[in-house]
Amino acid sequence: MTDGARTSNGLYSRPQGEIFLNRKISMQNEDSETTFREMAEEYLVTPTKFGSSRGENVEEVTRRMVARWGDFKLSDVEWNLEINSFIKELRDQGDRFCKSKPKKGYSAGFINKYLVALRRMFVLVTKSGKYKGALPVIEKPVEKVSKRYLSEKQVTAFCNQLNPLRASMYRFSFHTGLRNSNVRLLCWDRCDIDWEERTAVLEYDQSSMKNGEPLYIPLNEFAFDILEERFAIVKRLEQDHKTIIPWVFPSERTLKPYVRRSMTNHTVKSAASRAKIPPDRARMHAMRHAFASVHVKAGTTGNQLKEIGGWESIRSVERYAHLETNGKKAVLDKAATKV
Repeated sequence: MTDGARTSNGLYSRPQGEIFLNRKISMQNEDSETTFREMAEEYLVTPTKFGSSRGENVEEVTRRMVARWGDFKLSDVEWNLEINSFIKELRDQGDRFCKSKPKKGYSAGFINKYLVALRRMFVLVTKSGKYKGALPVIEKPVEKVSKRYLSEKQVTAFCNQLNPLRASMYRFSFHTGLRNSNVRLLCWDRCDIDWEERTAVLEYDQSSMKNGEPLYIPLNEFAFDILEERFAIVKRLEQDHKTIIPWVFPSERTLKPYVRRSMTNHTVKSAASRAKIPPDRARMHAMRHAFASVHVKAGTTGNQLKEIGGWESIRSVERYAHLETNGKKAVLDKAATKV
């Protein structure tokens, strides 16, 4: 098969299931011998600009891309064509290199996880001089932003269907607005607790936060109750197993935190089904959205929400602005005239 035929057929020749890369007809970049695998490995071991390591999601999607493009030289591939074929495949049928075969295509949000990692890899090897070709043009699909978030009643119903550990983590996320990893991997050394005054402040440095900014969160009474309950459980586990446990939410079986996929597995989705909430909202990030929506309805301003929730910019919290009705009603009442 010619290179032109390979390009027109896209990434895969479906009948044979054989991979055909969109190779360059003119090999003008042969000075670059770097393979995709080498680029990916360098990316994963290079700290982020905030000094933190790559997250679990980034490592997973990078692993899948290595399975796809592994030892191909970067200079041998027409990346603009290749990435367009890649996006189409992910959108239509998911990633065939995923261990659990997807039943349908991926959402724009999940596809963007691949594309963000891919772009950062190319920027990294370009800066290091290991790739001298043009940076691929990567246009991210537009994500659909939901404007319907779980209510307090739905959160309660959902948590009541979960096992005690998962329920504690989901409730804690709802009361603090913290992301999945910031709750799941929370350690006691981040908790400044005054048991007598019943106050606690969580302290996260910039390397722990997605937005690269340190975050200090004073806990409300409900979050403090969860922390107090977890403290008693962890102390009991330490005595039973004669070991020190640094985490707030360890599994009683492994004495370690749950892995990320354990927060969205079949058990969690079954709980969502029993609670009669959509399966796509059976994830901890839905608690962060619920946290924000409750605050906006209560009158918390955009700037206040940005600070307490650790959002990167005011634009990030504008998605919740439509939920604020008290201020709108006050404005409308000013000009209200009986006719």
